[in-house]
Amino acid sequence: MLLYLLILLPLAFVFYCFLKKDKQIFIPAFTGFMSAVLFCAFKAFFSFTHRVVPYSFWENFLYYFVKEILPLIIVYFLYFLLSKDSIEYKTKIFFSLICAFEIIFLPYTVISNAETRVYSGFDLFILPSIVLALIVELNLNVKYLYKAFIQKSIPKIILNICLIIVYIFLFCAISTFFTMGYPLWILFIVAGFYIFAPALFYFYMIFVRKN
Repeated sequence: MLLYLLILLPLAFVFYCFLKKDKQIFIPAFTGFMSAVLFCAFKAFFSFTHRVVPYSFWENFLYYFVKEILPLIIVYFLYFLLSKDSIEYKTKIFFSLICAFEIIFLPYTVISNAETRVYSGFDLFILPSIVLALIVELNLNVKYLYKAFIQKSIPKIILNICLIIVYIFLFCAISTFFTMGYPLWILFIVAGFYIFAPALFYFYMIFVRKN
């Protein structure tokens, strides 16, 4: 039952390593992995996971932002701040750092929050898929944002910042819709759009428009 949740991100990471064939990505990956282990251990010992769910979009939205997005921001910000590598390198390791973090963090979050050990289709299939889509999208935007800064292109800088904000907002919104009881089929449709619309856009920009 947990198979898809447990193997999707590790398979994505292995595929990414196969494509890159760069040994340097293993250091940030190890950093992300160990950061997740420490974070989850701290959370297991010092936090209480039971939550009374309010029927408020913005309260639930804020909850999911703090719970699922803020840890990623903190991990990447600390690595960016403490690492002595070049800025270009720090933008290139976003996927390996955050994907390795989520390999531990996502299953822990799902399993620890399921108090009755009854898992929903959202937790088992939709959430892992949109987490992977989030990492892929932010990885691209971080790289393009860096290039935009190098090129001193204000429109591209604004565009990539806006895309990052929109993608994070939609991620939290989908989780919020699930919490507020939206039908699962609607969540599948919204998640499908969330995953495939950017993929089609980048396919068009990279392959079709260039030709």
